[in-house]
Amino acid sequence: MSDTIDIYQNFFSATSRLWHDGLSLKNLGESGELINTPLQYDSWVNLFMVIFFTLSVVMIIKARGYLSYKFHNLTRRPLLNSTILFEASKKASYLTYFIYQGIFVASLLCYAYVIEAGALPLASDNVRYLALGLFALAFLGYLAIRKCAIVITHATFFDRQQRNMSKMERHFFLALESATLLPAAIAYMYLGCSAEKSIFVAILMIIISKTLSLYKQYLIFFSKNSRFLRFFLYLCTLEAIPVAILIGILGFITHTLSTNF
Repeated sequence: MSDTIDIYQNFFSATSRLWHDGLSLKNLGESGELINTPLQYDSWVNLFMVIFFTLSVVMIIKARGYLSYKFHNLTRRPLLNSTILFEASKKASYLTYFIYQGIFVASLLCYAYVIEAGALPLASDNVRYLALGLFALAFLGYLAIRKCAIVITHATFFDRQQRNMSKMERHFFLALESATLLPAAIAYMYLGCSAEKSIFVAILMIIISKTLSLYKQYLIFFSKNSRFLRFFLYLCTLEAIPVAILIGILGFITHTLSTNF
């Protein structure tokens, strides 16, 4: 209650100065002082979180038929010519939204972690937006690198039907992994969880989703020949190497920002 009274007193005090020429209109704080708003109170970040939550609910409702089919056949080998799959996949495009949403939410969690760990002592809100933008570009670059590696590998070693089945499965699991990031960000922003715990839960959910995704890829490409070595090389090329590149890029961005700001 006292905080509210102080806010009103400061407001009316500042307003009264407009009608008295003898009073100073100098802003609070020292000249040149940088303003650092906590992430939880950043107006733009909160606006985007509200938009993301609303659109996520809408997309889930629109794609509920496809999601129902996928979850009922989570551990089965996909059937490309299935009528049920064809009808349900008409709404699969709604899940693409979660992939682009996940880029921003992942950059938000990454920023929160490096701030909490003290690796990036940023001093102003403008630098925050720069860091969020660079982290988002890093995750977008990760998806681009992974996409190129998948296209080259699949075009070289696998037939068209296998590629089509794989594409549909990868799209679903990537959207699922991206969607799990939003609850983690909400837990950090509004429920008082630390960035480390929120990211740990998100990574745990991503690992479960990634395991199921790799199992489906194994059923599509390698189950007939049982060539475990080829699957291991496939795993390293399309999963481990892009993640290693992503971690290196994120570390470089953090080091560069902490050095220059």
